[in-house]
Amino acid sequence: MENDGEKIRNEFNLHDLAPDHFPLYAILKNTADTRQLILKAVETGDQATIQRMIQKDNFFSGLNRGFFAVWRSVAELKDLSLRFFLDLSEASVRGGFDPEEAETLFVELASRLAKVATFDELIKLQKLGVTTYSDPLFRKSAKKHISLADRVNRFIQENFMHKLTIAQISNALYLHPNYLMKKYKIESGKSIMQAVNDKRVSEAVNLLRTTRISIEQISKKTGFETPQYFNAVFKKRTGKSPNQVRRESQKRADDFPKELPRQEGNPEQSFSQF
Repeated sequence: MENDGEKIRNEFNLHDLAPDHFPLYAILKNTADTRQLILKAVETGDQATIQRMIQKDNFFSGLNRGFFAVWRSVAELKDLSLRFFLDLSEASVRGGFDPEEAETLFVELASRLAKVATFDELIKLQKLGVTTYSDPLFRKSAKKHISLADRVNRFIQENFMHKLTIAQISNALYLHPNYLMKKYKIESGKSIMQAVNDKRVSEAVNLLRTTRISIEQISKKTGFETPQYFNAVFKKRTGKSPNQVRRESQKRADDFPKELPRQEGNPEQSFSQF
């Protein structure tokens, strides 16, 4: 059974490159130019160029063909990819990427790289590194630096009514899940799923107080999978059941006077007292 190295060499006909270095030179020269294009796009935060690269299925395959034209193992690819991630980090910092964020992301990418076992996994990780390092929201030069916690909270605000997982959020924000969870916890003081449930409960409280729709419907509208889970999370967050909150809200509405007491005497005299 052919290994990954043999598979890629066969796919790109790399066996034929050894006797004649002119084709190899052409491939490496083209790859060097492409590499500089990537680093420049990362440095400037050129999302349009990055997205054009990402959308081409064979772009990173071709890039790696040139990067690693004589590779013989996944281990060799991983060593060279680590250097690529460092180059991405340095390019992003030159473009205004927060240095601490850049270093933290590099550590996360390196950690995940150690677990890569196939060529496809490697390409996926390279794409993640390129898209994250080119993200303009991490740039200090932005008019208003938007923290990672702000980005996550905005995503939760827009999607809390749907089923949400860490994988979905990390993919939407082009961030590694471990990096996302750790950084969000540092910035906000709570986990992402705590934030999701806090938002859902807040919306549920509003619906309980302002509508007459059933509790089962409210649980669905606010993203909870079952009414039972909704009740459990709601009581843990508020100390009360959904029914209690609704009854208390109704009682306050019933106790509120239906109309203001009529003022006696001259209205103008009454207003002048205030």
